[in-house]
Amino acid sequence: MHFGFGHFVDNPTERWHSRAWLASARSTSGRYAHYRNCDVLLPSDMVLYECPSADCLCTPPHLGLTNPLPHLPVDRPFLLCKTTLRSGGELLPLCYTKAFGRQHFTDPEYFNSSNANNCLSVPLFTFIDGFGLYRNPYRSLMGIYLLIAAFGFEERNRRANVFPVTLGPHGSSFNEVINCLTGLCELDRGVSLPLPQPTRVCAFTLAFLGDMPQQQANASFKSQRADLSCRFCVVLAEHRGDLSYDILRSGRYHHSTMQQRS
Repeated sequence: MHFGFGHFVDNPTERWHSRAWLASARSTSGRYAHYRNCDVLLPSDMVLYECPSADCLCTPPHLGLTNPLPHLPVDRPFLLCKTTLRSGGELLPLCYTKAFGRQHFTDPEYFNSSNANNCLSVPLFTFIDGFGLYRNPYRSLMGIYLLIAAFGFEERNRRANVFPVTLGPHGSSFNEVINCLTGLCELDRGVSLPLPQPTRVCAFTLAFLGDMPQQQANASFKSQRADLSCRFCVVLAEHRGDLSYDILRSGRYHHSTMQQRS
């Protein structure tokens, strides 16, 4: 299993090469980059960075970089900037909007550990899918399974490494089935376990998996056969082949989607 920082590679093949892993503060097993004064540098921190290039003609010089650039020398600072906009127009780092605040990740009592053996991250894939068990194709069961993202491709795809969590019987409420997963919240937050030495284990869902109809259902959208079937924009069925369709101007965003549902 892979533990700690993700890896920047030109040709990603494993899950710790993905942006989801690289952008997560919980996937690092308590290991972080640090500022010069030894404060923790989280992926959602905002770092003020002024362009040092002597031939830069911009006035004022460029401020900030939105992502690490591979052509920069390793001693250049970079910015992993993920922000959200408050109603008053204030930019807020994303780490302050989550269920766990910055203190949760920077406090040695919780997640930040100078000794890497005291903290263990186990990112998970939560696979949700319906499957048929009866002759009638309309009577299906829902299965929820866990896969360990830290495994390599071959180990991750072994049947023995797929862990069933719960089943949703035919006719059961989807919300009630999902509520069964609330028992995993403690693992999501981080639990101290008596391993050969006391270790805080953080097992959290890195991504939800499923086929196309199931993913639509998981996100509370209509199926892929509906007129408005895209989870990211409001393109109509007859315009799906239009490659010039403006998915930004016509995107599905949180507040606009909630207004439409209301």
